[in-house]
Amino acid sequence: MSKIPSIETARLILRPFSATDLEPLAEILADPDVVRFLPNSEPRTSSQTEGILNYIHNHWTDYGFGWWAMVHKADQKLVGWCGLKIFDHTSDVELLYLLAKAYWGQGLTTEAAGAALHFGFEELGLKRIVAFAVPENKASTRVMEKVGMQYEKAGRFYNLDGVCYAIDRTAYQLTPSFYQLHR
Repeated sequence: MSKIPSIETARLILRPFSATDLEPLAEILADPDVVRFLPNSEPRTSSQTEGILNYIHNHWTDYGFGWWAMVHKADQKLVGWCGLKIFDHTSDVELLYLLAKAYWGQGLTTEAAGAALHFGFEELGLKRIVAFAVPENKASTRVMEKVGMQYEKAGRFYNLDGVCYAIDRTAYQLTPSFYQLHR
């Protein structure tokens, strides 16, 4: 795999994860409010977080894309992740994101999601990107809508009842890029 690129937005740096991210990411994933809508909604241990970081690294190696550490420019803190991954057992590419509770409600996830979509469509040449959320996670579905994704269907995803949103390359190109507006 070639070098993992970094992306800069108005308030964030999306960069490759490093070994020094283990502790701050473990703190984020230990928060029950942050993980409550994830599959296996239990807080993660440091050991589980290390496994997640290995998975992220392997995804970049195997597919040439993945998800980044989300760093808040103003305080240089790791605040979560955002990026793209292969949706298990399909050919779909999934947009995913997670944000530390102290940073909720500031539009940071939407800013990062817009950058990830831009990367997927403009750098990778993807045809379509999907995202999933449980219906109770209104903040997540709002992020999907703000970056131009449209509701597609309800279903069972990651052993959770959820909703699928999607955007294809044509729809993305017809709407103003959230990423371009917030660089």
